[in-house]
Amino acid sequence: MLDGSDFGAKLKAGVFVNEVFDGGSWMAHKIIAEDCIACGSCAAECPTEAICEAKDCYVINTKACNDCGSCKEVCPQECIEGPEK
Repeated sequence: MLDGSDFGAKLKAGVFVNEVFDGGSWMAHKIIAEDCIACGSCAAECPTEAICEAKDCYVINTKACNDCGSCKEVCPQECIEGPEK
């Protein structure tokens, strides 16, 4: 599981675990790695800069994410899961 303390280290090492846990509650949005084409649309749209490029896809830093859903709205692959608002 990724937490805020080891997110950057795992990202740099190419370790990818796309769990969405913010240390106390489950967050609603997550990127489905198998479907992500690493286009960067989600990261460009994120108002909190919570989405970073990993080895072959993008990941959400749950410590920075405010769960607004902007990323889901712009994803051309529709590979971001989350609640409908």
